Amino acid sequence: MELRLSHSVILISSLFISANAFTIQTQPQVVILKAGKEVKLECAVDSSDGKEFNALYDIFEWRKRQNESDQSGVSVTISANLDDRFKATNRYASSLDSQNPKLLIYTLTISNVQDVDSGWYRCQVKKNSTIVQSVQHKVSVISPVDHLILRGFEETANKTEWIMPSDPAIVDTTPAQLDFSEDTAGYLECIAVGGYPSPVVRILIGDMQINGQLSPVGVTSLVGDTLGLQKIEHVTRLQADNFRTTADHDGDRLTCKSEVRNQVEVVFNKTVFSRLNVQGAPVFRNCSQEVQYPLGSIGASIKCSFFAKPQHTSVTWHGIFTNKDVSGTAVPGNTETQRAFTQAQSGDYMYEAVLQFPKLVRSDFQSYILTVRNAIGEQQTTIKLSEGAGPGSTEVRENAADQSSRSSFLFILILLTAIFMQ
Repeated sequence: MELRLSHSVILISSLFISANAFTIQTQPQVVILKAGKEVKLECAVDSSDGKEFNALYDIFEWRKRQNESDQSGVSVTISANLDDRFKATNRYASSLDSQNPKLLIYTLTISNVQDVDSGWYRCQVKKNSTIVQSVQHKVSVISPVDHLILRGFEETANKTEWIMPSDPAIVDTTPAQLDFSEDTAGYLECIAVGGYPSPVVRILIGDMQINGQLSPVGVTSLVGDTLGLQKIEHVTRLQADNFRTTADHDGDRLTCKSEVRNQVEVVFNKTVFSRLNVQGAPVFRNCSQEVQYPLGSIGASIKCSFFAKPQHTSVTWHGIFTNKDVSGTAVPGNTETQRAFTQAQSGDYMYEAVLQFPKLVRSDFQSYILTVRNAIGEQQTTIKLSEGAGPGSTEVRENAADQSSRSSFLFILILLTAIFMQ
């Protein structure tokens, strides 16, 4: 869910004071304002030597720059005479309070603050054309992320550089599904365009945030043609050059979240989703290491479930003691011959390998290697079939009961014969 709030403004001021007859009284401050309000930047200067300011030699002006990396900046003069580009907005105004000739308060007022008003504002005090005092304020307009894109490549070597499309309508192009191969180094990236200050970006698989594989990269540029009134735009990237996942995450939701914060809370957030499509070698599920049956059991079977995406190409059983493969295909439920077959289970790409026996004999009790292959790889597991108490079969239990009855009958017959012979 995207939190929709009005833009806010953070105002940070910093002082630059040099030793001279002026003293800057303006103190550093942090002010948060809603969009549509106004921000006042003050430059209060007093004459510490008691002399009055001279309008001919003591000049005050506001200058603005928007390039943070270049400290010298490409600055533009806002006033004393308000620059036409700022005047045209009808939102900038400057004033000078000179009621006290030894204390001047020079104020720049920006009404209906917008994202293009972000930048560094410096009040400069000049004496004989030399800057002797200045105070600089930083204005940051808090704005939401404009676009959020989640993309991935099955192999890192196949990745392409993302370039901002010229058509804004096709920027948000997160695919519904991202394909990866199990345990293969892939490339995953979440890109946040816009948002100021620079947003916090996170990637999650399900509810689990992935951190260790991610490398944040931030780029800042100025957008717009009017110098001094350009939008400061961040492109924040969260990149995983060695993204690896497993078949256990196939179908899981992949989420990219961005958050723009002020000092105390999240002001704007934006979220996009995709699904993981993970292909890999087969994975065994619910396979016992040992299965027990009584000797002579009818229709005994060994079963093992497995996940295969893409679908398996072969399933084989191999008897270790007899050193023979169990071949052939049987219809499930046919217990006349020893056969192996595979049947689909509930759930996508879930299958069950079955090895069944018509009637267990001594040579059947051994370990069997199950091998499942698909286009990506193969997996093996070993299951031991041993003699012991087990499910058996109804026929086996009935035969045992009949055999017990016959033994009792023979015992009684022998006993009666012995009595008559006496």
